[in-house]
Amino acid sequence: MEAQMTNAVTWMWIGNHQQINTTPGTPATGTEADGMKGYKVVGQNQIKPVELDGQLRAINTAQGPAEAYATSYSQHPDGASKFAYGSPTDAGQSTSQITGFLKVQYKLTFPDNTTSTQDGVLIQMRNGDMFFRPAKDSVAAWSDVKSLHSVEIIEADPLPKEVYVAKISFAPDIHDMEIMCFASDTLILTADGPRPVDSLQPGDLIWTRDHGYQPLRWIGRRRFDAVDLAANPKLRPIRIAAGALGLNQPSAPLSVSRQHRIMIRSSVARTLFGTEEILAPACQLTDVPGIAVDMSVSQALRAMGSAALSELRQIFPELFADQAHPAEARTFVRGPRLRQLVQLHTVGQAALVS
Repeated sequence: MEAQMTNAVTWMWIGNHQQINTTPGTPATGTEADGMKGYKVVGQNQIKPVELDGQLRAINTAQGPAEAYATSYSQHPDGASKFAYGSPTDAGQSTSQITGFLKVQYKLTFPDNTTSTQDGVLIQMRNGDMFFRPAKDSVAAWSDVKSLHSVEIIEADPLPKEVYVAKISFAPDIHDMEIMCFASDTLILTADGPRPVDSLQPGDLIWTRDHGYQPLRWIGRRRFDAVDLAANPKLRPIRIAAGALGLNQPSAPLSVSRQHRIMIRSSVARTLFGTEEILAPACQLTDVPGIAVDMSVSQALRAMGSAALSELRQIFPELFADQAHPAEARTFVRGPRLRQLVQLHTVGQAALVS
């Protein structure tokens, strides 16, 4: 009799591919696994969190009885686990089984162009859909992964039939769009004058550089205490001292999230990038005097959780469409050339905003 233990997991879909394992009744070969090296996916249209409702199987491990998912070749008495999920491939409901299970090393690239190498697994369904998640012994290493720009497979090895798929999930709100935020109490210029960001509401008129006052359409917030910040330093905002960008720029100290875009306007920018005004992530400007990670704050506003992300998706569906990202208001730069610009400004003591 087929066991009916069912539980859902969230895995990251990374496309639909011809069967890695050409003999689904047995594990993939080393050669077949090697064929996945170099496979790369980029952006929200190729990397999607998907909830899969799968049938768990009772198994025995060295640590005692457990529950896991069986592949098509695990030869479990109750058969292979079936998974029901909304497939991004055909935008419909799918029911499928695992035909490929590989131990994989991934190169992750984040929105700020930094990279990390992590161990995980690659899971392929009979219908070709592929998913990845952390390996069982490397879950902690993935705990800080909150956003992804691209994922590339750099090593892959087959897992034997005796290895079952553990019930391990990603957080469902991993995405590659960083939400740019201000720390608590930051003053924002409105039609009624400067107001703390905490007091703003949708509908308030906010000053924009290119189009004057515009109504605020959405605001989200998340609170972090000292324990959160001590456990994850990446939550700490970047503090920009008054005048750090140039004369009266900003006019008062400013704390923003790490990926908040800061406009730079200078002749150096024109020389390096062919345009006077560029946007740069605040975290890549910390070599400039007066710009540093803020170690004093006890709370900060940052990228939202899954509920707020769902709300944003409803208000701005175009941000999540399967197409290129919306155009930046100015050219967005990062990486080595931005570091070169920062160095030139710092050595020459030139203002970032002139």
